[in-house]
Amino acid sequence: MSQKTLIVGFGIAGASLAHRLDEQDRDFKIISDHSQQATRVAGGVINPIALKRYKKAWNADLFFPKALAFYKALEIKLSDHFLDLRPTYKALKSAEDQNDFMAATDRSFLKDFLSSKILYNDKIFSDADAIGVVNSTYTIDLNTFLDQSIRYFDMRFLSDSFHYADLKCLEDHSFNYAGEIFDQVVFCEGYGVIHNPYFTDLPVYGNKGEYLILASDDLQLQNRILKSKYFLIPLGDNLYKFGANYDRNSLNNQPTQDARAHLLEQFEKMISCSYEVIDQVAGIRPTLKDRKPILGAHPSYQQMFIFNGFGSRGVLGAPHLSQILSGFIFGKKTLDSDIDVKRFY
Repeated sequence: MSQKTLIVGFGIAGASLAHRLDEQDRDFKIISDHSQQATRVAGGVINPIALKRYKKAWNADLFFPKALAFYKALEIKLSDHFLDLRPTYKALKSAEDQNDFMAATDRSFLKDFLSSKILYNDKIFSDADAIGVVNSTYTIDLNTFLDQSIRYFDMRFLSDSFHYADLKCLEDHSFNYAGEIFDQVVFCEGYGVIHNPYFTDLPVYGNKGEYLILASDDLQLQNRILKSKYFLIPLGDNLYKFGANYDRNSLNNQPTQDARAHLLEQFEKMISCSYEVIDQVAGIRPTLKDRKPILGAHPSYQQMFIFNGFGSRGVLGAPHLSQILSGFIFGKKTLDSDIDVKRFY
């Protein structure tokens, strides 16, 4: 008899895991009430380099090619386009910043992504005379990715809230949820995990991010991402996404006037153009103090799992880590200690 898995939550973590299980022809069901908005409002930039200090992002040499292969395959599977190659133009605001960028172009791994030629007097930025180019960054339209995934999974997707009181742990370590038997339950709830009674002792904290959606006929970025303090990401049709900030206090999905004022101030410092604010969106990223995701099994319920804690780099790490988690659940493979949820127990 085939095993059946219940996936709770459908952001980048739940969607990536669902597609991995689908690749393996496994039986599963998804439940999500769409209450966690971090994936849908995220910029969707797949960038292997931490541009503040010009360092390789954690495990980017492994995650980056896996992510590209995963999303390109899903474009075919879902019969839609949501992945785009978009070079990033990074504002270099001082001679020291220029020197740091040039030094990074000689480092292994980074040199494959950073252009060795600095651009000057391009008149793109108001707050910088020099520009460093990151050639191989991508963006993923996360709303299209999630919507098309929901359409694809169809009858396996239940748009509803998960009620913890309805989950019954059975003697054979399986679960009864609302009258249906599941061999495994995987919680992919993002920041919603703070309400999960099975994982109350995990040090997950929220980091709210807000973006502005701007319209401008002046910008004409020609499919380039701009990066100064924040990212300016082209969305098409002269629309752009600008952000995101970090806020650990106002932990809800409601946009704030303070963030709007701050982002507009930063945008006007960064670039000079006419624009109109079309929308403002917010979501809460799930983050841990060690900045590593959490994967693995509950300490008491051996068939209950968690897949969470991606912070701002979920689109980069989730494709490969979903494969790792699947191997752990079904192939009895081990998890590295730096991602295993056991490090908190």
